[in-house]
Amino acid sequence: MHPRANGGVGHRCNRVRPQAGNDHFSSRGDPGDRGLPPSGSPMQRDVRAMSTATLVHFTGSATMMRILIRQGEARDVEILVTFLQELFTLEKDFAADTENQRAGLLLLLSNPGEAAVFVAEADGAIVGMVTAQIVVSTSIGGYSILLEDMYVSSGFRRQGVGSKLLEQVLAWGSERGASRVQLVVATSNARAFRFYRQAGLLKSHVTAFYGKLDVMNPADS
Repeated sequence: MHPRANGGVGHRCNRVRPQAGNDHFSSRGDPGDRGLPPSGSPMQRDVRAMSTATLVHFTGSATMMRILIRQGEARDVEILVTFLQELFTLEKDFAADTENQRAGLLLLLSNPGEAAVFVAEADGAIVGMVTAQIVVSTSIGGYSILLEDMYVSSGFRRQGVGSKLLEQVLAWGSERGASRVQLVVATSNARAFRFYRQAGLLKSHVTAFYGKLDVMNPADS
């Protein structure tokens, strides 16, 4: 199923390779806005010209340690839940909930055609993650990547791990026909803003809204 993503105009950018050394941040998308435009403090990027080559590994610039970027698996869920708990401490709109985060990761892993979880490994230990989903954008008349849950462990930041995770997501989405990427960033997360701008994404002019269906009352609006 494709959650509907309406709104924001798709922007075409020349591909700009994310710069190693600027992934020292934690950021995620808003799970409540999957049916909304890429908003909040969102960034958009056209990925039509991307290569579909899949990144396998690279060598971290600071540690010279072998880093592997791979698809996440069910056996990774518990460590990824701890990453999300730390990530959520930076988000004013969300609260860490182990059961919810575990359930969400398992849902993503169960739908490999339209969702993905990627992890970064250093000598067998998971040190980073990102999740992505394919959504439909009426503004571009096609598919877009919804990027969420970008996280790199503190000891591995500023080494290009986040850049490689981003490249993997873009390649994955391009292979599935996506021509844009969208995400939201906490307004207080200046480092994430800098990272995504250096990667070639553009800041949108729309604002994100979200709501829980069990407490909303559209009749009063």
